[in-house]
Amino acid sequence: MNEIVFSCPECNHIITLPSIAAGRNGACPKCHAEITVPLGSTITQSQNTPVMPDGANHSPQTVILTTKNTASLTLGIVSVALGSITLLFGWIPFVGLIAIPIAALGAMVALIGGIVAIGKGFKGFGMPATGGLICIFAITVSMTSTKTVVDVINDSNDHLDYSQNAGATLSNNRSANGNYNPPTNGQLESNSNDQLDSSQNAGATLSNNRSANGNSNPPTNGQLETNSNDIESNNNKILYMKDKIRIYDLELRYMTSVLNGKVPGLTLKIKNESNQTISYLKLNLFFKDRNGNVIHEEAYTPINTKSLFDPDKPLKPGYIWQNEKGTFSAFKSVPDEWVEGSFDFEIADLESAIGNSNPPTNGQLETNSNDIESNNNKKLYMKDKIRIYDLELRYMKSVLNGKVPGLTLKIKNEGNQTISYLKLNLFFKDRNGNVIHEEAYTPINTKSLFDPDKPLKPGYIWQNEKGTFSAFKSVPGEWVEGSFAFEIADLEFDS
Repeated sequence: MNEIVFSCPECNHIITLPSIAAGRNGACPKCHAEITVPLGSTITQSQNTPVMPDGANHSPQTVILTTKNTASLTLGIVSVALGSITLLFGWIPFVGLIAIPIAALGAMVALIGGIVAIGKGFKGFGMPATGGLICIFAITVSMTSTKTVVDVINDSNDHLDYSQNAGATLSNNRSANGNYNPPTNGQLESNSNDQLDSSQNAGATLSNNRSANGNSNPPTNGQLETNSNDIESNNNKILYMKDKIRIYDLELRYMTSVLNGKVPGLTLKIKNESNQTISYLKLNLFFKDRNGNVIHEEAYTPINTKSLFDPDKPLKPGYIWQNEKGTFSAFKSVPDEWVEGSFDFEIADLESAIGNSNPPTNGQLETNSNDIESNNNKKLYMKDKIRIYDLELRYMKSVLNGKVPGLTLKIKNEGNQTISYLKLNLFFKDRNGNVIHEEAYTPINTKSLFDPDKPLKPGYIWQNEKGTFSAFKSVPGEWVEGSFAFEIADLEFDS
């Protein structure tokens, strides 16, 4: 067998290794210094006795090579195990969410292992990289499985009214040949069948949503419409949809999506001009071809406070809803025959929430006792011991979204208790001083799952990180910069 004979550069100890060890790293058996095996012998042997420059004779010895990065390998195995555990439960809706922190821990372990491997010349990098990918995949599976089930549940809730009133709805909206068509005009209409008693319903025929030949057709223009067949049969609700829900600045055209390229996209604004709070609002969109015929229909629910996965905020009286800045609602199933800009829409359903709350009347610190525990100590603490100052709410520049409403402030705990949770309500006003939008803001939350905050101890001050602000991308364009009010909505003490 070919051998490589060389000396340790630190202690001159003679080392003999097989030629296959060339280029590898190891430790000198005498001084334990880390050495690299040369590609060939650097010492000539005479009668198997090497001679050193210092004249000393040394017996050749063989070193045991250690080429593995044990630390990175161990961390990688741990991350693979944690990711695999998450995968076992990740495909189970809701249960998988509980396992996400395990995968997150595994991803952090993998990151540390990868950094160690890079420091060792990428030795042992493969195992941490594999573990990190498994953990990321496990988190994705966990979130996707739950979201899929939630979407199915929400879709079922959206169509619940249809299933409960299937006979009346289908009969009222069918033409003579049995085909379903949307409403016939752009004005608010009520279904006369909804206002007849049961004896009259038996022989009555729908007249309001049909044309002269008995066929019902889609709306004829892009004005606000309501389909009374899809909502409860009461005049108050019909009038509310007609007179009190204002939809404007509506755009339905091809927009560019990062993932899907150009797709039909919708942006709009909705104003509640009544004295009731809207908890649910559903629109029907009708897409037309070049001949003005409806070829596709989409249901769109901008407001749904009962959604399980991502509930919306209710639309209070005077408030305005709009898409988040820089976003739109995409409809990827619309046929290519649709002509951009050719469409109609209607309000298909709405629900009002019970009870209304009024925002503060000025920009001073206020407390909302309805949202917190009914004890005087807590109320007094919120009023007298929490000082909010240096508050700025104005348009600020975001790298991703341009100019957006942004908030910076400071909070001082002037009491004797540690605060673990603090929530503010922000009220945005228009040029007339009317509140048109509301945002909840939680600067302190020690129980947050992924990024818990530090508690605010007595005498401590909280502020935004330097150079950062809290952005609110859903605030309507009607907001006047600097015109707002706020309140402390809730707090909790550290136990």
